[in-house]
Amino acid sequence: MKGDIYSGNACFLVNFEDDKEIKNNFISYLEDEGFRKTISTYNTGHSHWLFINVNSMVFGGGYWKPVKLTRTIIGENPDNAFTIEEFKHIWSILKKYQDYDKVQKIDVSMVSCGNSSFLIYADDLKDNEKDFWNYLRINKFEPIDKSPNYWGYILVNVDSMLFTTRPNIISSYMGNLPDTALDIKEFKVIWDIISKHKETFWNNL
Repeated sequence: MKGDIYSGNACFLVNFEDDKEIKNNFISYLEDEGFRKTISTYNTGHSHWLFINVNSMVFGGGYWKPVKLTRTIIGENPDNAFTIEEFKHIWSILKKYQDYDKVQKIDVSMVSCGNSSFLIYADDLKDNEKDFWNYLRINKFEPIDKSPNYWGYILVNVDSMLFTTRPNIISSYMGNLPDTALDIKEFKVIWDIISKHKETFWNNL
């Protein structure tokens, strides 16, 4: 099967207008949100690209060529980078689950840590099996389990397009703690944004 549940990482490539004030305002926003500037080679100056990792909460500029090394969340090329507003929308959901004390212990160079998986929790996941499972399949996600394990959690990888209900291989974009899990509605909001860029990527294959 193509890819695996640990593929990609928690890094978004964000593109914005080539304007110094816009860039400075966005960097100020990131710093206010607790993001730190990476000390890695991705600091290479460029006027309107930033790599932003929501796991390590590190950001850095760079040309799009390092993207293969960075392994962004869906394997972006310049044609399907996220806008500032899209990133802010996604982050407004994810930040509710971020452990800021844990983030401070992550190496500030780690723009490529984490993975492209989202942990989702629902008390009634078993009852809603048909609806949510159908939603995932309609959106081209494939299960890696021979049979689902109904313990309330499901891991969905937006890079490899795989999902699993097996707790022994759970690892989300921010870790493997149950309190980092999104609810189904939150994941759908995030996927609605990501999928538009994923489609651009698919169409370029």
